Amino acid sequence: PTMRRPVPNAAVLIDTSGSMSDGMIAQCIAEVGGVLRATGLSDGVTVLAVDAAVHSCKKVFSKSQITPLGGGGTDLGVGIRHLEKQRPLPNVCIILTDGYDSFDYGNPPFKIVMGLIGDYSGNIPEGIKVVRIDLKD
Repeated sequence: PTMRRPVPNAAVLIDTSGSMSDGMIAQCIAEVGGVLRATGLSDGVTVLAVDAAVHSCKKVFSKSQITPLGGGGTDLGVGIRHLEKQRPLPNVCIILTDGYDSFDYGNPPFKIVMGLIGDYSGNIPEGIKVVRIDLKD
């Protein structure tokens, strides 16, 4: 038992703003399925659908439970601030986005990993781990 790594309390923030195509959002949902499989999170993972507001925040156990509401402007910081009020706090927040955001996240008490989908080539704030995700056809 002492050889097992602790399972992180993860949250996934999906960018559902107007700049995210249906294909990009479908890829984000597929990535959540991958997170659930790879981590074996039997307790599920908290998933947020965020554009300039938090449209949903719920624990999911399957990618079929995700409702990608949104379509407006982009301010993913509202999702970060929403997570800061959650108890228990997540250890890590995975943001799935096209990167077109203000990055006004403050200094959250958890790590951020950003999955970038698309061709964004701008600057990402220091301290955010970036993973490029290829858009599947």
